[in-house]
Amino acid sequence: MKKILLSLFSIGIVGTAATYATIAYFNSTSQVLGNTISTGTMNFTGIVQDTSGNSAGDSGKFSVSNLSPGESFVRCLWIKNTGTVAGRYKIYASAESGNTALGDQLSIDAVLNPDSGDCSGLTNPFDPDGIIYGTSNLQKSPAWDNVAARGAFSNAATSPFKIEGGEPAMPGGYYSLFRITVNLDPDSELQEASFTQDITIYGLQDAGSLSW
Repeated sequence: MKKILLSLFSIGIVGTAATYATIAYFNSTSQVLGNTISTGTMNFTGIVQDTSGNSAGDSGKFSVSNLSPGESFVRCLWIKNTGTVAGRYKIYASAESGNTALGDQLSIDAVLNPDSGDCSGLTNPFDPDGIIYGTSNLQKSPAWDNVAARGAFSNAATSPFKIEGGEPAMPGGYYSLFRITVNLDPDSELQEASFTQDITIYGLQDAGSLSW
């Protein structure tokens, strides 16, 4: 039995060698060189100006002195995606201090990309300017009307001042301009009171901000 098996094995080897020797194969090699993958950036930058385009001192903040009951003041808020990846932003108060009773008497109105009135004729502070994002003179009523400073605006989850998940994300290099009006309740009786809020512009990549 062993002899038969060895004989068959030898025949198989010889046969294989003979078959291999009679077949030729074409071949070809192609290369794609230098394959590099890099990540982009998403960075929302905000600049605050007064209605004259100044941004020094209190003009570059939502700050004012000697406000009387029923009065209001305006600031112009520029927001630009200085990165390369599209995203959405939201604006909200992230911290507060001072007289919260005064804060309860403050409300906010907003207009996006105003084409008349305050903020409409200012020079774009960004360099390069970029491309404007959003509808001109947009006021989402009632969502952007009379928003309580210590109410919806003071919570990232409830602030209405944002690019909604159903709206197109802002591409890199685009900007928007908000006209923000801060109002003091006409029935306020608080004198020499002070209230402070820290305002945050939070951005999130397009794919992650659809349901925020």
